[in-house]
Amino acid sequence: MPLSGSTASPSDFEARRAQWQSLWQNSPLRTPFAHIAYAESVRDVLGLDFRVEGNALDEAALLVYLKQRGPFEEVVVPPFTPYTPLLLRTRLTASEATQHDAPLSTLLQTLPAYAFAALHTPPALSDVRPFHWAGWHPTPLYTYHLQLDQQEDLLARWSASQRRLFRKNENKFEVAEQTEASQTIATLCHASYSRQKRPFPIKPAQLQHMIERMQKAGLARTFTATNKTNGEVEGGFALLLDDETAYYWVVGSIPGPAMTILLGTVLPMLFAEGIQIFDFVGANTPSIAEFKRRFGPTLTPYYRMERYDSHTYRVLHTLRRMV
Repeated sequence: MPLSGSTASPSDFEARRAQWQSLWQNSPLRTPFAHIAYAESVRDVLGLDFRVEGNALDEAALLVYLKQRGPFEEVVVPPFTPYTPLLLRTRLTASEATQHDAPLSTLLQTLPAYAFAALHTPPALSDVRPFHWAGWHPTPLYTYHLQLDQQEDLLARWSASQRRLFRKNENKFEVAEQTEASQTIATLCHASYSRQKRPFPIKPAQLQHMIERMQKAGLARTFTATNKTNGEVEGGFALLLDDETAYYWVVGSIPGPAMTILLGTVLPMLFAEGIQIFDFVGANTPSIAEFKRRFGPTLTPYYRMERYDSHTYRVLHTLRRMV
């Protein structure tokens, strides 16, 4: 029986919830986006129910978010959720990728035939051939991974223009961890989308609530950069953290040096606390990718996977245009 956020009995739900979290604790594919607390925040704040697929949660499982469109149930990727929760107990080997009875292949074979399904595989899954062989259509996407270091060594890998910007302005800002900054960061993020003429996928208040839910779960930290001259917060971000990786999750700033100052100050702080990798969470929009590239990260692929019946997809496309 799949774990569903709304239809499972309390005892079934708690048992499967515990199984999922046990697998999450040990999976090489784990991210904060696969934590059950994150799925519950998406359900409660955005109204997208979830279901955990996988008959044997000790080896492989997939958490999907569901949207009802007319008579069809489709699997969607929620806003601000770059990686779909996919967990394997052990890293996929080249040998297992070709075996039909391996945990990932078995999981894909037993998934329900949703009218439409879209997933974003986590970057730690570099071999996605099992999806292709199971009838999924892959599209490459990219993020940037930055190896953290002490400030001087970190800045040495930045572009010359970013180093100059940081050095010229670092004393003009106060950078601090602000636990009550969720509304400010959500507002800055919304304003950044507006300047880039990009539609904001949810309400700022919903994003604020998601940040606060992740803070309460111990998965999110919020930082701001305040202009010392006028006292205005000019940049901020909410990071999701897990193990040795931090994720550049909800981000916003006014035009200027504030975000560069934030990154140059906070990243060495995280390194001192044991964080090794900074995931910039996406490099798929040219202007945004160029900004992130200047910090010296490594381009890292992940994949959007889609599976659908062509006739059903045409009907769904029509329904989407009606709402």
